[in-house]
Amino acid sequence: MTAKTSLWPDKPSYLLDRMFNLRFGILVIALFFFFGVRGVSVVENYFSHDGIKMIVSGDYSPHWVMGRLAYEGYAAESYQKNNVVEKAEATLKPLGLTSGPALRANVYPPTMLLFLKPLGAFDFVTSYRVFIAIGVCLFTLMLCIWKIDGVLIVSLLLSPGLWFSLRTGQNGLIIAALIGLGFALSRNRPFLSGVCFGLCCIKPQFGLYLPLVLILDHRWKVFGAAAVTCVSVSILSYLFCGGWETWQAFIDNAPQSAQNIMQTAILYPRLWSVYGGFRVLGASFQWAEIFQLISAITACFALVVICMRSRDVAIRMAATVCATFASLPVVYDYDTAQLMLVWILVFWLPNKSRWILGLVIPLLVVMTALLTYYGLLTDVNAFPLIPACVWVMLLTLVKISGQLSVQEKSDTNHL
Repeated sequence: MTAKTSLWPDKPSYLLDRMFNLRFGILVIALFFFFGVRGVSVVENYFSHDGIKMIVSGDYSPHWVMGRLAYEGYAAESYQKNNVVEKAEATLKPLGLTSGPALRANVYPPTMLLFLKPLGAFDFVTSYRVFIAIGVCLFTLMLCIWKIDGVLIVSLLLSPGLWFSLRTGQNGLIIAALIGLGFALSRNRPFLSGVCFGLCCIKPQFGLYLPLVLILDHRWKVFGAAAVTCVSVSILSYLFCGGWETWQAFIDNAPQSAQNIMQTAILYPRLWSVYGGFRVLGASFQWAEIFQLISAITACFALVVICMRSRDVAIRMAATVCATFASLPVVYDYDTAQLMLVWILVFWLPNKSRWILGLVIPLLVVMTALLTYYGLLTDVNAFPLIPACVWVMLLTLVKISGQLSVQEKSDTNHL
């Protein structure tokens, strides 16, 4: 298999050249136009929801309130819904905005509070702008390092996961960027790669298989850097976000938060996982958990097979994302921004004619269906398309890795 060029710029000026490349310029301008200029109007224009005025980017409301609580020295109180609602009423209501039903107690670990605390120092709209800018810049940097441009940029701009993440003010794009950066830098910049992977501890469930993949690939430097980063962020969250009191509040609140999410029927259409899919189809809690467990075990096995067959970084990244989605019971619509990483595979590997249709068609179906029939697909009777498509992609990756394994052996024997 023809080796790709280095994923890190060979010259200091290369990254800047890519950043000012016309196609990347179009990407950045488009994203900032929609979510920098237009995004402000999205935040400031609220609509009626059951008689309650609610900010359109409702998911960012609890993020901002939790950051404000941490900034004022009350990080532990973010794990109590009454305190979150009270703080929201005191800060948003004077601006003519109210919290709406999106507010809830903090479900993230204190490592996330460490990230939200500086954002809590700003007013709501400014904080929202900064949050969106961080996600856009990280994702653009990731695309630059992967040296992706052309038609892939267009396809990424059409991705529902991108718009869901930014519109709701959620962290899906940031996590996708960190994972993409981690894999892109793993061969040539192990320390930076490990830092990116370690920063995923702000939402640790999406780093579920990263240690396994790094071990199978013998990336010990990356593994060590990721572990040190994760521990360092945890220590910093202890020092600057309320100490043990905050961690204790998180631990005490975690079981109830998980139960609320897993057994709240109104959330099932937004849980784009195997568990959520079976709940939407009418399965009981126990049966949905059983199917989710089977999916997780099978996905882990498939990931190990893929990693054993191929050392290609793009395949391993795509397989890690798909296996994670197939294993987690709670995956929201905005988390599907990570599925954009699978698209990189389409433009990274050679000899695409054998398998490209099997990978591209399911993705195109998902994108087209979500963009056109989003209201239908979130209905309680809708077919759970996302988990089904994730499994199609994962099985396709198993097939691809097998073909590449045979090809790599053939090339070795030829040499």
